[in-house]
Amino acid sequence: MYIGFIIKFQPNAAMLTTPDVPTISTTPPSCSADGSSTISNYDPMFTYAFMPNDGTSVGAGGVISGMVIGTSYTVTASNGSCTSAFIIKFQQRCDVAQLQTFQP
Repeated sequence: MYIGFIIKFQPNAAMLTTPDVPTISTTPPSCSADGSSTISNYDPMFTYAFMPNDGTSVGAGGVISGMVIGTSYTVTASNGSCTSAFIIKFQQRCDVAQLQTFQP
């Protein structure tokens, strides 16, 4: 009596690619426009996660929306299988000098 096994081998698959750490570009506010932050290496195929998770999100072109001024954030990029490392904390700041009124 012969008992045999059939073993199927699949070729080694390529290692999955980990997304690059998101790069943040920030434009400070001016007297005529709000400040903004974007993910300059944005890839629409990735999912981006912000901490704290306060509703901040990234849209077309990498534009970040929903940030709270003065809150420090970290962000990661995920391709569904692998997740990038965290970036250092970043925040949107209000750096426009405030007008002070002096009374004589």
